[in-house]
Amino acid sequence: MKNREALFKRIILFGTAAVLLIGGPLLVAPIKKLKGKGLNSRAWRASYAERHLPVPPGPREGWWGVTLGVARDNQLGYVLPERHVPGYFEIDRFGMQTVTGAPNPRKHLLIVGASVAAGAYASNLGRTYFSQLAYRLSAAACPVKVTVLATGAWTSTNELQAFRLRGVPLKPDYVIFLDGLNDLILNSDRPEEERVRQYLENMREARDIALAHHIKVVFAPQPFLPEKKTKSGLEELILAESYPRVDRLIKAENDLRRGLRSLTKPDEVYVADCSGAFDRRKKTVFADIWHFSDIGHAILAKRLARDLTPIIAPARG
Repeated sequence: MKNREALFKRIILFGTAAVLLIGGPLLVAPIKKLKGKGLNSRAWRASYAERHLPVPPGPREGWWGVTLGVARDNQLGYVLPERHVPGYFEIDRFGMQTVTGAPNPRKHLLIVGASVAAGAYASNLGRTYFSQLAYRLSAAACPVKVTVLATGAWTSTNELQAFRLRGVPLKPDYVIFLDGLNDLILNSDRPEEERVRQYLENMREARDIALAHHIKVVFAPQPFLPEKKTKSGLEELILAESYPRVDRLIKAENDLRRGLRSLTKPDEVYVADCSGAFDRRKKTVFADIWHFSDIGHAILAKRLARDLTPIIAPARG
């Protein structure tokens, strides 16, 4: 009996070695596609294919923003580069994007954040959440102009400085901070509790600056993959690749949202929580732990419009 077990183990061992030796080179490409850009690309395309929709060529700025990049800025360090490509980019020399939902807008919304706020991974300009938001609000509430002051890899420290130097002079009626996740993930040299504390300090200061200039504030925590109730297989892979301690990330996000609610003020400072915007979607939405395809942009625009309508136009809301 023992001899048979030993023989069986040898067969398994030699068989596994043979598969790796012969088939190893053939497995390299599929494995690469399940990591990094390969995984992001596959998930992005799957979000269309799973819904039987035509798959666009790719994100307007390329994978990981490679075709757009950033530009040096004397005040802010770096911003989106000026770019004018009809249907894809309208970025001014200050790194800002502006859209209107209807002629003669009566309200001006400023959105501040990082790559998600900047419209990353949308296939074209019209598909970005902020373009769709402008049209939705103009139809449901009142004509609006939306300006986006956001750049990839910014944290709340960058956003606070950008709002102070570039946002306040625009004199918007509302400032929306669509952010949160960069502070929790990129500042990995500090404990999660410290990252949350610093973020909330920056948001408190941004709130006070806004109110001092008669600008109303909306905090909008961005869509959050770890708490998506039903994740696709690709989204599970994305999450496993993105953060080593998901339980700590979830706790930090909950503390962040709780802290933002403590910063609200009646009729002046609001929370439009977008962290669960994709929770009911069983199919793939996220392309990585931050970004999402046109599918997610449309959902986010709808969620923001729903939450902002009673704020911007209470009578209609």
